[in-house]
Amino acid sequence: MANWGYKALESDEGLVLAEYFGRYAEAHPDIKMGELMEDFQEEGFLPEDLDDINYYYDKYMVGLAELFLEYKAFEEMKEEETVDPRFKNIHSFTIESQDAVYMVQFLKDIMDEVPDRDGKRQYKLAYKNMNGWKQHMADIMEVLIEIANNV
Repeated sequence: MANWGYKALESDEGLVLAEYFGRYAEAHPDIKMGELMEDFQEEGFLPEDLDDINYYYDKYMVGLAELFLEYKAFEEMKEEETVDPRFKNIHSFTIESQDAVYMVQFLKDIMDEVPDRDGKRQYKLAYKNMNGWKQHMADIMEVLIEIANNV
């Protein structure tokens, strides 16, 4: 599948994830990250546990983190006339400490190249040389670590 940038959402898989997220948000306007991750596991976007990982699970977890951070940025600008159609139905999008910790561990495993079930962390191998990717991942992890420590 195609990528046109270093963000997980800047790919064909990212479009699939964003589309599903939009449908989820229509049915669940008050989103809790833990419940969303459970739903994503049931739908096959995320693994049941960290031992069962692959390229797509990595990309979907990063994409989910990107959606959360983009929503938070959108929420800060709500007073402006900007309307992001992905977030128009959402009243709240919250994350609990244990969910942030889980996401941080997942992303840390990507960055540390903890082998996936195919023996290599294919997601990192595919992205690590793209300009801006490492900083993007560091920025995501920084926000999630802050949430994990402050929630």
